[in-house]
Amino acid sequence: VGTVAFLVSGGRVYLLSFAMMSLADSFSMQLFVSVLRSFTLVAYDFSVEFFAVSVTAFGISVIGASVFLMPTLVHRLGELWTMRTGYALSFLALLAFGFSYYADDRSRKETHIGRYLFIPDAVLFAIGAISGP
Repeated sequence: VGTVAFLVSGGRVYLLSFAMMSLADSFSMQLFVSVLRSFTLVAYDFSVEFFAVSVTAFGISVIGASVFLMPTLVHRLGELWTMRTGYALSFLALLAFGFSYYADDRSRKETHIGRYLFIPDAVLFAIGAISGP
């Protein structure tokens, strides 16, 4: 309660907007991870093996972005622009997930284009994790 009172008092619009954006970013990442298996099974009929490959690519991408990309961007652009870049990448990845799902006939799960775009979309979303602390 004290943190919320601090953010809303005294005209701290920047801090409040940063807190809300951070909450939305964290929520979208957690939502993505928690519904990932159900979504891939229903939307694309992923096998367990293909799902494992997708999650592995996502995890390696998060690690790579956090270890290699984020420090470089922070050094070159600063923390604020790195965070904004991460938010933009996360937003683009969520759009890409939606577009790749609706881009093809959803009745043919085994040949749906989203099956093949899912891993690149997941990698883009993972790179967007550079917006985290």
